[in-house]
Amino acid sequence: MANSEIVVGGCRIPVTHNIADNLAEIKKAIDWAAENGVDIMSTPECALSGYMWHPADQKDPRVLELSDAIKDLQKYSAEKRVDLVLGTAWYNSKNQWTNLQAFIIDGECKQTHRKNVLFEKETDHYAKGMDATVFDYKGLRIGGMICNDFWANPMTFGGMSGDLLRGLLRQRANIVFLSANVPKTIGPNNMFYNWHKVCIEMFSAYGVWNTVVCDTANNVDGTPYDGDSCVPCGICDYTTEWLMAPEKGTAYFKASFQPDLKIEK
Repeated sequence: MANSEIVVGGCRIPVTHNIADNLAEIKKAIDWAAENGVDIMSTPECALSGYMWHPADQKDPRVLELSDAIKDLQKYSAEKRVDLVLGTAWYNSKNQWTNLQAFIIDGECKQTHRKNVLFEKETDHYAKGMDATVFDYKGLRIGGMICNDFWANPMTFGGMSGDLLRGLLRQRANIVFLSANVPKTIGPNNMFYNWHKVCIEMFSAYGVWNTVVCDTANNVDGTPYDGDSCVPCGICDYTTEWLMAPEKGTAYFKASFQPDLKIEK
């Protein structure tokens, strides 16, 4: 590796169906990152667009607003010198509406990851992505996953999550940015929280990578939520050492990695 030290950041922020409000929240996160020496800041699933809607066509006013907001964030992140893993909906090369992460580096979208593992209701809104790709960033190999892509669940998703995770392993990922928008259902004995946490720790350890986990502060429909999260937000290294955000509300977090890629808090 040319340079294995990196400062990564993430956030738990409100995500609604109001693009202007979402844009303002992401800019606050970028401001925090710039003030705290973060190289690259990650956001939740559909952080800019809002979750689970799709336009009738490309003339939909929301599409035009979202296009302007993406351009705004590209310019803003470049000015602040903070690279961005942006969760949003947008079109693929076939003009299909997808749920994606845009890796905005120096103000330009250099890579995307499109959500592969979709619930049945999501297929009414988003086209499925293809595989998981790792690319070079400051001498490290980074990649992205979106929510269900990462939660290996043989009862619901079959082998799809495992295939994606093995792809990241084959490509020798160092850092995986996980953008989530998780229903705020804790389950009996914190079942869903524990399941998500075990997945993050097990896959980080087995893949020998570091996972940056971002979730939303709202319900998936964008309405307010004031309870505990059902997925831990923070940064988990391959030894399962955590730098964890508080369990409630808006939060920003960062960690720097030493040459052995363990967290330095």
